[in-house]
Amino acid sequence: MNSDLRAGPFFDQHLSIRVLERGAGRIVLTCDSTDEHLNLAGMVHGGLLASLLDMGVAGAAAAAVNDGDDTYGLTLSITVNFVRPLGAGLVRCEGTCVGGSKVTKFAEARIVIDGEEDQPVATATGTVKLVPLPEEGER
Repeated sequence: MNSDLRAGPFFDQHLSIRVLERGAGRIVLTCDSTDEHLNLAGMVHGGLLASLLDMGVAGAAAAAVNDGDDTYGLTLSITVNFVRPLGAGLVRCEGTCVGGSKVTKFAEARIVIDGEEDQPVATATGTVKLVPLPEEGER
């Protein structure tokens, strides 16, 4: 596994999201939220959870082609379901590609807390368009 894998080149620099695994149509991300990620009700803001799920769906779809090397997933549509509230702390997002064609993939993602995998915090399904990443010098 490449320890330099990142969720994305820019957006993830503002969030504590790390890629743990990527390949064979699957991705595993972690996110460590803090008090600054909470809304007025004291729960992790849904926008952060939706962003993490988006990265899970798009990342899983991209990982279905050559383990995601040189491929980027652009989310065309996503449906997010918030299942239960979440306070600050570490969560894991697991994404899986479930089908599609050469250019368009369908994927699912879910956010869980370690030890509570049977009770997801949020889930998503999405349609993703795959595009080749530009050469290293063009990024």
